[in-house]
Amino acid sequence: NHNTGKTLSTMESLEAILGQVAPKATRQWQIGQTKVFLKMEVENALEDRIRSRRHLYALRIQRIFRGFSARKLFKVVHGALRALNTAMKGDDPIALQKAVTEAKALKLPPRLIQNAVDQIGRIQKVLTMRENLNTATSKPVETVAERIRIIEAAIAGAKVIPKDVANTSIAQSISHSISTSQAILQSLQSFQKHLPALNSNNLPKASDLELIQHVLQTLKNTLLGPTGDITKATQQLTRRHRALM
Repeated sequence: NHNTGKTLSTMESLEAILGQVAPKATRQWQIGQTKVFLKMEVENALEDRIRSRRHLYALRIQRIFRGFSARKLFKVVHGALRALNTAMKGDDPIALQKAVTEAKALKLPPRLIQNAVDQIGRIQKVLTMRENLNTATSKPVETVAERIRIIEAAIAGAKVIPKDVANTSIAQSISHSISTSQAILQSLQSFQKHLPALNSNNLPKASDLELIQHVLQTLKNTLLGPTGDITKATQQLTRRHRALM
């Protein structure tokens, strides 16, 4: 009994329930030794109370389940948002694409997903810039002039880094690659400047040969890719040194 705080026996509880439907004095119900006798009005009233309570408990179960499901979904969505934000701040397009796929599956805001997709494009653009810089110095070519042209084009393209990836490690590596390419470019231009003296019919001065040799050594230290002119110049330099002996 919620009102008195006392524990009722089964018989007392039964009488209390029936008394709420119809007072005992109305003689619409009677409790026997093994059976309970009810008039139709009382039976219908009890059925209504059962349906009402059943509906009430069903609503309560649904509310609890929805709350549980919402909390569980919130954790998943929150984790996906954190993964997406973390990937957006990084420079790994694979990790970002994975986060985007998860965000799409959870139906996160389209604008947020589109921003991530755009970021993937920007990162891939910067990766292409770095690849172009590496290719410009390592790709086999025939002439120094061609090598200079390729490196200049790669440097020009790599200087336009999207703002949203400007502070990432990959953008910083681009800056390092540009500096390296510019140093190689200067050495190539110096080599190109002194190449006519090496190929001249007139015997070049020993100081000129030493300068050319220094430039060639510098280019060798940069791990420059095969360049026809430089290979020929190295052989020509050896012959010129022998001629001066």
